[in-house]
Amino acid sequence: MKLSVPVVCTFLLLAFVACRQTDPSGPGTPGAALDPRLAGFLEQVIKDPATLAKEKQDYAARKVPFEQFIFAVFSRTVEFDTTPDNSLALSQLGEYLEKTRPTLAPTLEEQMVKFLADESHRTMLRQMFLDTVHGLSAPH
Repeated sequence: MKLSVPVVCTFLLLAFVACRQTDPSGPGTPGAALDPRLAGFLEQVIKDPATLAKEKQDYAARKVPFEQFIFAVFSRTVEFDTTPDNSLALSQLGEYLEKTRPTLAPTLEEQMVKFLADESHRTMLRQMFLDTVHGLSAPH
């Protein structure tokens, strides 16, 4: 599925918010390495080569960790659509996680469980997404 320009701009805003949450001094150094898991997700959702290259560069410069990106989508720190739980972005991210099965930090699942402890945050899609993340972190 191809993302529209406003959605791509929202991804940039998300990167900025994520960066501010982890590093109050601002963006990282130019030429910083992009988390390969985040790069893979961007490659799945952004089909325009020029836009993809710019997004990758921006995320790398801000040193956005994949887990923080996931939680920002999950918690709707940034609104991607008009649904209460960023349904489109969560479904794209869930599809990517199911397909690639990346290793995720255990703290992500803990953070998501804590977020869903507030009943006002609970939605069926968020619970399904949490189940996906749990499945990735559960021993096989």
